[in-house]
Amino acid sequence: MRTPHTVFQNRRATIPRTFIVSLSLLALVSIGLGPGGAAAGSMNTSSASVVQTTVPMLTGVFQVVNDGPGEQFDPRANFDRTAYVNDDSQGAQTIHYFDFATQTNLDCQ
Repeated sequence: MRTPHTVFQNRRATIPRTFIVSLSLLALVSIGLGPGGAAAGSMNTSSASVVQTTVPMLTGVFQVVNDGPGEQFDPRANFDRTAYVNDDSQGAQTIHYFDFATQTNLDCQ
């Protein structure tokens, strides 16, 4: 004979399983719904126009600004001048400016 105690124990075990199965089914059903869903038959068969753009290439030449000893880093270009940091590998770092118009390299200390 089944007592109320065993009936409630069996019922407690099935409630979490039922809840998990229900959530799983709800998730599977809702995957194809809503905006952005990829449901069968939702593909547009009209031809889309393709826009082709051309990107112009920059013109100019590369120019060595400073090929001296040490490291030159952190370049900042501004119109006809560029600024960079020169590290002489002996602990001294100085800011240099290179003027492209006059082809001169200025050391600022």
